[in-house]
Amino acid sequence: MDFDYDPLSNLSELDQLIYQGLGAASMAWTPRPAGEFDSQLAKEIGEDLVAEVRRITGYQMDLVPPSRDPDEVEAWLRRP
Repeated sequence: MDFDYDPLSNLSELDQLIYQGLGAASMAWTPRPAGEFDSQLAKEIGEDLVAEVRRITGYQMDLVPPSRDPDEVEAWLRRP
């Protein structure tokens, strides 16, 4: 089992910010809620938010490099 796997590693920076914000907001309760966290519903909310941000801003995944790492940007620019 790979414990170093980052589920956000294949998302754009925008996607990561939205999903991280949802996660942080879900813990902003005092006292914190008990029970089972519906990760599927949280994922759907994140997907809806990402889609709306892209629609409103005209943001398109294929026009933005996946990261700011110079090597990754260079590889992204060379893609077919």
